[in-house]
Amino acid sequence: MFWRIIAVMLALSVCTTADAGEFPSRTVTIISPYQAGGTSDIIARILAQKLSEQWGKTVIVENRPGANGGIGVTAVTRFTASARHSV
Repeated sequence: MFWRIIAVMLALSVCTTADAGEFPSRTVTIISPYQAGGTSDIIARILAQKLSEQWGKTVIVENRPGANGGIGVTAVTRFTASARHSV
């Protein structure tokens, strides 16, 4: 058990020394898979405001309701797939 704790502490110390560079380097979009005005939307907008203040970058909340969240999830997967190819 002791060695596991040491291994986790070592792994965390390596992770904290990694340089992330300038993050975020552009506008951030939060996709909410639920309708505007609901609890999830309010929480996403509060989070976006706080992140925008902390990062000094624009954070946008985009609502994509429908199909029990499926439309929002599809939008995120398409965005991440296109982002991987553009790098």
